[in-house]
Amino acid sequence: MEFSDKSLIFLISQPRAGSTLLQKILGAHTEIHTLQEPWIMLHPFYALKPGKYQAEYNAQWASEALSLFLEALPHGEDDYFEGVRRMYTYLYNCALSSSGKTFFLDKTPRYYSIIPELFRTFPSAHFIVIIRNPLAVLCSVLDYFTKGDLNLLHLYREDLLSAPAAIKDGIKLLGPQCIRVTYEGLIGNPESEVSRICSKLGTPFTPDMINYGSSPGVKWKFGDKNSVQKKDRPDHRHIDKWISALSDPQTWQLVYDYLEYLGDEAIQDMGYDPGTLRDTVLQNRPGSLWPFKKRGLLDLLKKP
Repeated sequence: MEFSDKSLIFLISQPRAGSTLLQKILGAHTEIHTLQEPWIMLHPFYALKPGKYQAEYNAQWASEALSLFLEALPHGEDDYFEGVRRMYTYLYNCALSSSGKTFFLDKTPRYYSIIPELFRTFPSAHFIVIIRNPLAVLCSVLDYFTKGDLNLLHLYREDLLSAPAAIKDGIKLLGPQCIRVTYEGLIGNPESEVSRICSKLGTPFTPDMINYGSSPGVKWKFGDKNSVQKKDRPDHRHIDKWISALSDPQTWQLVYDYLEYLGDEAIQDMGYDPGTLRDTVLQNRPGSLWPFKKRGLLDLLKKP
């Protein structure tokens, strides 16, 4: 059977929002094949974004040269997107062909920056977007990525500052084709949420998917290598785990800054109650913050 984008699933999120967990669950389905984060779609689309990437060659000249080349094509940029579609359809088919399954799932969280390009290239693909309380995302970034070294936080600037708006715009663009999932809903009621996802994909739900740890698999370099790998199924206790991190004055200050940076409207757009989050943060304020007030989130996120 010829591969088409109807066999393609994109799973997109902020990093640290639960995408590896959902990938593991969906990958336990008898009809869904997945590999560790491919990242492959970022390269062709960032070639169209001047000033957004670096290379050993002159990236600015390369961008200008590509623009001039596209102007000479019969259908301009449309020809480029068609070329990308043909090449990456072939690669996805290669990844899927030996599995004997129906769907290939590409879970790459940072596709949040290229949702419009993905949709333009693969208009019949399935798009799953998983969203998590952004304050919990920040606490997880601090714990998992920086491991206490705040000098590394700038590496995740786009993930924290740009991703929420990009995801909101992406969900609006995708419309009914977007399967929106919340991390809290997934781990709070996994059977119901995964059944809903399978229904949208047009494939039957099997309860065994939830116990993803019982399925054979390999450990991947990319994605969550700690809690997801060590557990067999979703753990609802992770919903409020971020609150315990607020006992650290520096973490509290960064979380408070992030809450203020995002603003009530953006938090509401993500599906969370800003008043409830603000109350939780203020109720868990440590006794002393003064040594940390100058180490604000936006200052730490500046590129060195």
